[in-house]
Amino acid sequence: MSILHTLAEHFFYTNRRTYSNKQGNVAYLDGAPLNRPLSLPRAHRVFVLLIVAAAIIAGALFLNATILSSMREAAATEQAITDNLAREASIESLPKIQDYIALNDVGLMEAFEKAGYTMYDASANSEQDEFVAYKIPSDMSLDEAAALYERGISALSAPEATKLLNGSWQFVAERSGITSMVVRYADFSTGDPQIAVQNALQKMGFDADEISDSGVDESGNTYNVGTLETKKGTYTWKISALPLSEMFSINNMPEEACYVGVRLTVQ
Repeated sequence: MSILHTLAEHFFYTNRRTYSNKQGNVAYLDGAPLNRPLSLPRAHRVFVLLIVAAAIIAGALFLNATILSSMREAAATEQAITDNLAREASIESLPKIQDYIALNDVGLMEAFEKAGYTMYDASANSEQDEFVAYKIPSDMSLDEAAALYERGISALSAPEATKLLNGSWQFVAERSGITSMVVRYADFSTGDPQIAVQNALQKMGFDADEISDSGVDESGNTYNVGTLETKKGTYTWKISALPLSEMFSINNMPEEACYVGVRLTVQ
């Protein structure tokens, strides 16, 4: 006998009666059971209510652990991203490369420190012989930022990435044959690579009349190329931008974000 039959026998058929009434050789079904009340006995109703209550609680717990939990997590992620992007943008603290082009590695770090930047020196992690340093956001500790950089940007969640990228920039100095310096950063506000390029041009103080080339290259970068005349010589600059999603594969990142690079090269 199955467990359901056993429970039924125990709770619902405790007063089972014989349903046949014999008169001679003829057996008649006893119709008395049909006159029983249709409602369950009080004790049985309590048992059924307990089962229903348990089912409701189990369903609520399941709903909370799945759908509602996912909704709360999505809302928390969206709020964290919004809060991160409300901080100072990277372009606000962007250094003018022409002020640093003549400095060696030690001089660069001293100049950044004098400017009030907190820098993470990642030169030892570079596969090439170059100077690589990151300016970290003003509201992050050096240890926190270093831990995120070492994990890799694409390995971060959207809240982590926006917290690290908004307000930071990467500075690279290359001196293999020719000297060039580049600063790279994320732009979360413009939503258009062309506008991001124009904003960077203005921030650097480059002359738009000196643009010698512009367009979109084979990698999808929107760019402007020009020259900069200074007392120390003539430099070639290039500003390029593309959607941030082309650089880093991170779920839930703002779709309008751009990744911008500004390079200055000694001619």
